[in-house]
Amino acid sequence: MTPRFFLIYLPLILEVSGVTLRHGLAAGTGADLAGRIDFALVVQIEVGGISGGGVSGSGVLLNPEWVLSAGHLVYSASAQDTTVEVGGVRRQVSAVHPHPGWLEAPSVGLSQRNDLVLLRLSEAISTAPSVPIWEGGGSGPLIGLMAGFGNGGNGLLGAYLSADGLQAGMNVVDRSLLGRDGGFWVTDFDSGQSRHNSLNQSTVDLRYFDIDGGEPKLSETVFTVPGNESQAGFSGLPTAENFFPGSGEIFPEGTTARGDSGGPLFLYSDERARWELAGVTSFGVNPLHPAGFNRFDSRYGDLSFFTDVSSQQDWLNSSTIPEFSSQILLGCGLLVLGCGRRR
Repeated sequence: MTPRFFLIYLPLILEVSGVTLRHGLAAGTGADLAGRIDFALVVQIEVGGISGGGVSGSGVLLNPEWVLSAGHLVYSASAQDTTVEVGGVRRQVSAVHPHPGWLEAPSVGLSQRNDLVLLRLSEAISTAPSVPIWEGGGSGPLIGLMAGFGNGGNGLLGAYLSADGLQAGMNVVDRSLLGRDGGFWVTDFDSGQSRHNSLNQSTVDLRYFDIDGGEPKLSETVFTVPGNESQAGFSGLPTAENFFPGSGEIFPEGTTARGDSGGPLFLYSDERARWELAGVTSFGVNPLHPAGFNRFDSRYGDLSFFTDVSSQQDWLNSSTIPEFSSQILLGCGLLVLGCGRRR
């Protein structure tokens, strides 16, 4: 990232949403939930080479060599300026591959639907699980699990706690603004009181809500597209215990916060009985606050936008699979050669 980029895009980076949970939950709920994610490796990303220091974000390890994150997090940064921390060990990035569609018009907002980047590690992690990509389906409300290394807090005070390790939260996916060329998953941050359900408010001042200035307007999509509405309470939703035994009979409603950029959104598939990667954190905004920092501070009413991953299989495969396929073919060739020699 150049100093110029940093000055121009800093407000957008700050708007991008660790995970803030609803108030009243036990301390450590977010960290405990994050510790139960054994089907994927969520990583922390540090990008240097920027005026004033650097930026920190999150990502998810797709396989032993490749990390998926948000494009804006490493915009114009070189591989040598980018490191990934996995399990307390920091690893150098050897290659940066932003989504070509995002590079055509790099921005943050609904007008840019491909805010994605692939980071290749200089050293493979052999113990990394392969993360399944969302395959669709589901007849009821889609339950999402978000995770990241950003700030913590609660819905009343916002993301006021400094980042302190991996945090996770759950939410219902309220909007799926998807298309063949990409799109977004959207969650809203509810308290259990209808006044905090921003998607159901008729008095939201939409004049301040179009943060990217592009088409389609946020007000023309988010508030008009049919989708799953979060209810005023949480009694009708599954609890964390339904997915992670021992985590308690609660629904840890959460939203993303500063430092969660690039962190994963997993959706639970009842049909396949597993969590699948559906998106990565792109940005967040609160339409209940027309101006000021509260619009980006992850309070109740906040909307989190996750760049869709399920529509990007071709790009993911073209970037990651050939290298693994070559390694597999090479391994098979060596095995055949070895068998021939033993004979």
